[in-house]
Amino acid sequence: MEVLQKIIDYIFQHPEFVLVGSITLIQIAPIHINPWSAVLRLIRGVLVGELAESIEEIKKDLLGLRQDVEQEKADNKRWNILDFANSCRNGRRHTKDEWHHVIDQLKEYEVFVEERNLDNGVMEEEAKYLRRLYAERCEKNDFL
Repeated sequence: MEVLQKIIDYIFQHPEFVLVGSITLIQIAPIHINPWSAVLRLIRGVLVGELAESIEEIKKDLLGLRQDVEQEKADNKRWNILDFANSCRNGRRHTKDEWHHVIDQLKEYEVFVEERNLDNGVMEEEAKYLRRLYAERCEKNDFL
């Protein structure tokens, strides 16, 4: 009996036990108040909200990373094309495969610029030069 009295005293000294017990009894009782369900819905809402925020942040980061990668690819193509044009202006000859590669890069770069409505400036003139020179090489069939 003394042990039971100590347990009862301990429970009443710690109101969280009374609260948990009351909620459990209300949950079991055949009435339409479901405190555990409400608490769990609240916890789920908080977790899902935090998860949704995290997902949005990740999406933004990935979008920024994708744009950076695309810009880096375009910059590399641009420099490769400019370098190729410069080597042609300096009298260096190229193989047919090198020409095909640079013409493909030029097309891809122009699509990139057009899709983003960017100014192409110097590249337009270099593209004209390379296409004219490529046509001459094709006509004469004098690739390296």
